Amino acid sequence: MPVNVAAIRLVIRALRYRHKLDRLEIARMIHVLHSGDTCIDIGAHKGAYTYWMARRVGHTGRVFAFEPQQRLAGPLARTFASMHWSQVRVIEKAVSSASAANVPMFVRQVSTHGASLIRNQGPDAETVPVTVTSIDDFAAGNAVSRVDFIKIDAEGLELSILEGAHQTLDKFRPTVLAEIETRHHERAGHADAADPIEDVLKMLAPMGYACEFPYNGQWRPVEDFDVATHQNYGHGEYVNNFLFTARN
Repeated sequence: MPVNVAAIRLVIRALRYRHKLDRLEIARMIHVLHSGDTCIDIGAHKGAYTYWMARRVGHTGRVFAFEPQQRLAGPLARTFASMHWSQVRVIEKAVSSASAANVPMFVRQVSTHGASLIRNQGPDAETVPVTVTSIDDFAAGNAVSRVDFIKIDAEGLELSILEGAHQTLDKFRPTVLAEIETRHHERAGHADAADPIEDVLKMLAPMGYACEFPYNGQWRPVEDFDVATHQNYGHGEYVNNFLFTARN
C-alpha cells in the first residue's frame, strides 16, 4: 500500500497545533464536541483544526471547512477524501456578512498565510476573486440542522462573519472560537481599530455568550484582558484567540 504523504503531513501539522501552538484552544474544542456534532471551520487553511473536529465528531458528524484559497482548498479536500473521512466537506469560499461573487481577496504570492478580504498583504500581494457566503445563507441552503462549534480565523473579518451568522447563533447556540487581533484592524485602517474585541462582545453578550481567553496555561475571563498587555506583538505571551460560550 502506498504511503499517504499528504495525510501524514496533515497529522503532523494537527499534532503541532494541539500540543504546541494552540494547546488550550484545541483541548477545549475536543472537550465540548461529541460524536455526531456539526462544526464549521472558517479559514481552514491547511486543516489543523479541521482534523481534530473531524476526529471528534466521527463519521456520524459533519465538518464544513471553508477555505477560499484555491491552492489550499483542493489539496485539503483530496487529503480528507484519501483518508475516507466523509464527514469533512471542504468549501472553496470565503465567509462574511452576506453572499457575493467575485469579491477581491488579497493573497501573498510567497505564502498562504494571511489571506484577507480587508487588508493588503504588502508588496508581494496579488488580488484574486473569490466567492463569499454567509453562514446563515449556507446553513439555509444546505439543510444544516445543527451547529455545535464554529472556529473563525479570517484576518479581521470576524465581526462581519458573526453578523452573517446571527440566525445560526440564535437557533443553535454553538460555541465560538474566534481569532481577534487589533493589529489586523489597524492595518486595514478601520475606524474601530481601538477595540475590535469589544465590538464582538457587544454583539454576542446580549445573546447570552460569555467570553474567555487563554493565557499562561489557563482560561481567563475577558474582563482580565488588556490589549496593551496581551496583544503587544513580540512582547510576552500574545493572545489572539477568544472563546465564546452560550450560557443559556
